[in-house]
Amino acid sequence: MRTAAIAVVVVLVLAASALAGLWGVAASGGLTGPVSSWLSAELGREFQAAGGLRIRAGRVIRIEARDLRLGNTRWGSRPEMFRAASAVLVIDTASLLAPTIIVEQIVVEGADLLLERRADGAANWDFDLATDSDSAGLDLRIRRLSLPQARLRFQGPPLQRPLDLSLERAEQLLAADDSLRLALQGKANDMALQLDARFGPWAALQSGRGLSLQAGGSLGDVTLVAEGHADSLAQPMDAALHLQVSGADASALAARLGLPAVGEGPVALDATLAPAPAARGLRAAVAGRFGGLDGTLRAYLDARARPARYGVQARIAGPDAAALARGLGLGWAPRGRFALRGTLDSGPADTLVLDATASTTLGELTARGPLRIVAGLAGTRLRVTASGADFRATAASLGWTPGPGVGPAGRYRAEADVTPRPGRVGIADARLSVGSEELRLDGSIALARGAAGTDLRFELKGSDASGRVPRLLVTGLPATPYRAQGRLRRAASATRIDGLRLSLADATLRVDGRVGDAPGFVGTRLDVAASGSALERFAALAPGVELPRGAFSATGRVEREGSYVVLRGLQLAAGGATASLTADFTLPLAAASFGFDVAARGPQLAALLPQIAGIRDAGGNFVFQAQGARAADRWIFQRLQLQSDSGLLDLSGNLAFRPRFHTTALSIQARTANLAALGRLIGRELPSQPLEFQARFSGSGEDFELEDLAGRFAGSDFRGRMGVRGSGEQRQVDAHIESKLLDLRPFLRLAQPSAAVAPRDRGDDGRLIPARRLDLDILDGISGQLDLRSQQLLLGDEAFRNLSVRGTLAHRHLQVDSLSFSSDDGNLTARLDLAEDARGVRIRASGSASNLALVPVPPGLRGPHAGRFDARFALDGSGHDWRELAGSLDGELRLTGRGGRIANSLLMTAADDFLTRLLTALNPMTTRQPETAVVCTAYLLKARDGVVTTDPALQLRTAELDIISQGSVDLKSEKLDFGFRTAARKGLGLGIAQLVNPYIRVTGTLHSPGIAINPRSAVVGGGAAIATGGLSILATTAWDRWVEASDPCQVPAAQ
Repeated sequence: MRTAAIAVVVVLVLAASALAGLWGVAASGGLTGPVSSWLSAELGREFQAAGGLRIRAGRVIRIEARDLRLGNTRWGSRPEMFRAASAVLVIDTASLLAPTIIVEQIVVEGADLLLERRADGAANWDFDLATDSDSAGLDLRIRRLSLPQARLRFQGPPLQRPLDLSLERAEQLLAADDSLRLALQGKANDMALQLDARFGPWAALQSGRGLSLQAGGSLGDVTLVAEGHADSLAQPMDAALHLQVSGADASALAARLGLPAVGEGPVALDATLAPAPAARGLRAAVAGRFGGLDGTLRAYLDARARPARYGVQARIAGPDAAALARGLGLGWAPRGRFALRGTLDSGPADTLVLDATASTTLGELTARGPLRIVAGLAGTRLRVTASGADFRATAASLGWTPGPGVGPAGRYRAEADVTPRPGRVGIADARLSVGSEELRLDGSIALARGAAGTDLRFELKGSDASGRVPRLLVTGLPATPYRAQGRLRRAASATRIDGLRLSLADATLRVDGRVGDAPGFVGTRLDVAASGSALERFAALAPGVELPRGAFSATGRVEREGSYVVLRGLQLAAGGATASLTADFTLPLAAASFGFDVAARGPQLAALLPQIAGIRDAGGNFVFQAQGARAADRWIFQRLQLQSDSGLLDLSGNLAFRPRFHTTALSIQARTANLAALGRLIGRELPSQPLEFQARFSGSGEDFELEDLAGRFAGSDFRGRMGVRGSGEQRQVDAHIESKLLDLRPFLRLAQPSAAVAPRDRGDDGRLIPARRLDLDILDGISGQLDLRSQQLLLGDEAFRNLSVRGTLAHRHLQVDSLSFSSDDGNLTARLDLAEDARGVRIRASGSASNLALVPVPPGLRGPHAGRFDARFALDGSGHDWRELAGSLDGELRLTGRGGRIANSLLMTAADDFLTRLLTALNPMTTRQPETAVVCTAYLLKARDGVVTTDPALQLRTAELDIISQGSVDLKSEKLDFGFRTAARKGLGLGIAQLVNPYIRVTGTLHSPGIAINPRSAVVGGGAAIATGGLSILATTAWDRWVEASDPCQVPAAQ
């Protein structure tokens, strides 16, 4: 024993010192410092005897030390690994000169030993010893060893809680029969502990022959009984041992001691060792249960054979492999029940023959073959197989979860010949089959990560390239058989790829070269080539993009030099079109800086460029060129030009990214000879007109501008600027456009006419005003300002001059501050405000018009019978639908005009029964002449809270008649009440004058109006009275004054 040897050396040194007269120094503690320093150097830890070290000599030599401390490792949980109150060593002085040194007693009081182990296997009892120690040939006889009130603690794997052993008594005595007796009494984690043992005799312990053992003890309710003997420890041919351990609850015992969970059950272990029958050898057997664990072990030793033969057969089963593995510090095992079985037999030339099988909830693992117990396991060759019902579950239990629908799934089988070699593992005939997919490997794998020596040939094949296994690398491959094969070799700082070839869907990908080590992959140099007969079969690789159809090819080299990735000589071909690309860039691309030079040409742009969803046809012959660079925060285009049968696009300048968006400065030019061809690109019908424009694109913060915008299309011209400011919901688009001629007629001609006029929506209750909902959803997400000015606007058959539109839109609020134009049919100035309030959509409109060409009865747009009108209007209403809007209307409408004609025949043909009766009653000439000449007209109306009344009246003078009307209509209820008074003008024949109805009243609703003729009292009351506040103009002298005026329409208008 090392400690005993050190102690003996100390004693011998001290004895020599005593002979030299140094006993006085030793007795007074003068050797405390030198001895402590020497022990500290030997152990590699600080040793202290703070209470001093004293030596006294006489018949016996007594060495006594107090307050002993031995330092712990740096990572230990406390400063000292061992401490004790005192230690006493008593040696028979005379025995120092005899062959056997007699140690009378060793007593250590208050011993406290802490043993610790980390998860990585490091232990605090691993000492950094200065010299090797060899106690061979040293004969010691210790008569008594006592550790009163000792404490031993252990914490770390595999225990799940610390083991705390407190010993009230720990004593070893050399008995009178020369046997050693051991007695322990105390507690282990608060469980009662007791052990009594006898072994020896002492001479047998020294010689290793003729040993016997008897022991008995208990830990809690678990008892232990052992008895045995051995003729020779070197060759125990005549040896026997019987050991029994029993207890009621293994689970409780394991939990108290911090052992792995073993499941419910008793402790029942029985072990025997006995001579083999009729042979010089041994047989051993262990059987029993420990909680849920159940197992057997049988071993044999045949000493007759040369060399001796031996072997082990074992079986163990339990409820949860994962819990047991965690408890034993093995890292990983599947959850659920397990069973292990196997044999290990001796073979020729230091070889063991292994045959082992492990069964778990995931499947079965076997290992068979020769296992050589030599350095590096040279000569070992194991056939390893694994199989199971669910590869995905197996992979997930190993921590590999590639995601839903990705990675192999289903039943699997794996097998390989594994041959350990110096620094690497050889793998031969390895294959993994999962469903229809199969992976094969041959070669070797280096054991050290990144070390040279890995050399693998691989082959991966399957029936469906769109399946789970290929989706580990890429999704969207076609559902066809595939095959990938190649060779990987590990060299210094790189991995060599030789002959990597992927074949599927009549296409082939080849890769050769080397890949530098992560993280930078510096030194990568890969030659890549791909070709196939139908690129469209790979359309699912780019959802929403239509790939070119037909044969394709691509070749080039990818290199990583320093901080740059270089694409050299990349050549692409598809559908008769070709392209080349050379670029050097840094990674990651988000912060990359690189230059590029791209050129492409072909008979059809669509043959080379993917067609983005919504782009129908990319045009015919094309030439594309782009040169420039990408800095960390912007693209720099020296030139970017795309010319095709559809037109030309030319860019130059800088396109920057946030936060340096202000450095963006692009010049843009574009033209097309046929706007319809451009429309076909985006699936829109556009007119067959040329288009060209140019602009400068610039940015500032969150904003960008199109400045110096100018162009022509369809005979029109435009110039101005546009800007986008802010971001997200706060984004605003501003446009300032000027034009000499804005011709929208080509766009209007493309509009398809309505097949039929929809019937008037009267609602379920028969009312005329529809209950159709009003909302401003069309204005969602749009904010901005518009300032549009055009000297001439051509729209349909109209030509508008001096058009001006200024307005703003923000947060579903449209405000047209100014709308004005002039034309041959009149002049208009107006304002419009659309917004939302608590009552729904609020519409406010106001303005004036002059010289309007309108048909006088009923008022309508210009035509051959139009007169000239002036108008003024101001209307305000709110509502969630059209009925609510009408029912809230406030404002006025004043429309006065001169001239025009009433087309009687046309009007009577188009009018319904009510209107026919009314027109005939008002004007008897309607049925007697094709047209009625109008002298003047006045429509004077006001509205308050949805009630529209004449203000003060409606006036119409024809060549034959004067007609004045007063009344009201309630737009909430749609009830109306109007009185009409008609008088013949001078010069009308007597017969015709007698046909005039002087008083007419219209009552009812807008949907169902009625007519009463000549009821004077009703006409001058009713709606007419309402309109005038109780006294109808139709019954006053105002009537005479109006009809006698030379311009009667101006009389009520002036009022």
